[in-house]
Amino acid sequence: MSNIRRITYGAIVLIFSLFLFACNGTEREHAGQADAFTMEDIQDDPDAFLGEITLTGTVSNVNPQGFALVNEAGDFHIIVEYHGTLDLPEIGNLVTVAGLLSFVESCCDEFFTISATQYEIHEG
Repeated sequence: MSNIRRITYGAIVLIFSLFLFACNGTEREHAGQADAFTMEDIQDDPDAFLGEITLTGTVSNVNPQGFALVNEAGDFHIIVEYHGTLDLPEIGNLVTVAGLLSFVESCCDEFFTISATQYEIHEG
């Protein structure tokens, strides 16, 4: 193998490694900002938080498919589609959920939803 090829391959590997490191570092920094976002953190611009998220809020409604979280003012809700094995939380519980935040448009409404497989109830 010629020196030019070795240098070229080395440069490609180095650039690819730097790209992976930069992407991984950004993800860790974003996750490290807080253990979980609150409803108040995301209520002004929920579109900025689309994707994987960990979110803490108060349960305002429960149904067989999941539950809803509400902010402290009671004017911003997110529906949690729960696909886990735990019993559903009770209205008033403070919970943290981890899942995929997405925006849903239906014929009659627009809303944000989290598809989650786990949640944790905060005691006290």
